Amino acid sequence: MAVDRIETLYHLTPHGWIDGSVDSMWKSHNRVVEPPADCVETWKHRLYQSSAYSPEENSWFMVWSSPDVNEKDRKALHEKFPHDLDTEVMRYEVKLADEWLPCATAELDDSGALSFQLYDGTCGKASKGDWREEQVSLRGGGM
Repeated sequence: MAVDRIETLYHLTPHGWIDGSVDSMWKSHNRVVEPPADCVETWKHRLYQSSAYSPEENSWFMVWSSPDVNEKDRKALHEKFPHDLDTEVMRYEVKLADEWLPCATAELDDSGALSFQLYDGTCGKASKGDWREEQVSLRGGGM
């Protein structure tokens, strides 16, 4: 049983960052917040510690991006509104027809399968071995 788990959503908009929903093992911390209508990206910040003897895991994942906003404009918003996630983030890719394609949204389930949506709107579920993750730097041009 985990000793700590908090997942917080953050939404990037043309006006800056908006705090979103919180899901935690501590019910008093939980809240549900609808994403803003002008949301460009949604990111999940996950803090997790599996036991009192294990290190705390601190990670960021992009879980959604607007298909109406191109990569150049998204990068410009990240430069205009820097956030802690701008150092290193996790990016998921899936293998389709022997080609690795970046996911616009991705969510891992307990079995290790990845539910995804590509930037072209294609949706699916990939088994382990048909998806990969990598840490990239937004400021270093990795996305």
